[in-house]
Amino acid sequence: KTLDPVNASSQTWLSPVTGTISVIYTSNNYGPTISLQSTPILATKAGTVTWAGDGEIGSMYNGYTGCVVIDHGDGTQTLVSNNSTISVKVNDTVTQKQGIGTGSTSKPIHFEIRVEGVPTDPSTYISAMGTQGAKVTAGVNK
Repeated sequence: KTLDPVNASSQTWLSPVTGTISVIYTSNNYGPTISLQSTPILATKAGTVTWAGDGEIGSMYNGYTGCVVIDHGDGTQTLVSNNSTISVKVNDTVTQKQGIGTGSTSKPIHFEIRVEGVPTDPSTYISAMGTQGAKVTAGVNK
């Protein structure tokens, strides 16, 4: 099963979790940290899983734990780390809003949107991600 990049690129970006933005994107922090209010973690857009697990020394995901990276086929990727469990594996095709793992209310989730592999400010795509203290809802863009 292959991803139709046209379909993925036309999808609206959605929050992967429900929670509160505790840290926003900065040049030193490549994505917001979200304190969870519920545990399912969703794919923000359709795509193909390119990483699932802990980051290995020497890899571009070194230091990330419980990490899932999805390539959306349009030059963008999402990264969600600090998953308590991961329910996908490398090369899986996922649909938008599909569960990719679970989190813990005791450990915030780290979320990144990358363009051609470079972390970018996710509030460009999901406006609430740019406001510390903002509430986000899994599967919603606001």
